[in-house]
Order: sequence, then C-alpha cells, then structure tokens
Amino acid sequence: LNKYGREKTPAPIIVPAKTPKERKKLLILVGIMRG
Repeated sequence: LNKYGREKTPAPIIVPAKTPKERKKLLILVGIMRG
C-alpha cells in the first residue's frame, strides 16, 4: 500500500488539485507511479 492507502494500480488517483500547478505535479507523480 502506498500513502493513499490503496494498492498501486493503473487507476488514476483522484486528489483535489486547487491550482493547475498542483494538478500538473500530481499528473507527473501518477505518471512516475505507473512507470
């Protein structure tokens, strides 16, 4: 389990991103996790 408390899966992680900058950072993070 990762810090979101769920198995690592290809499924997108839905997290509130208040700004486009946060959103982009989040997308990059998800991309890294997907490998």
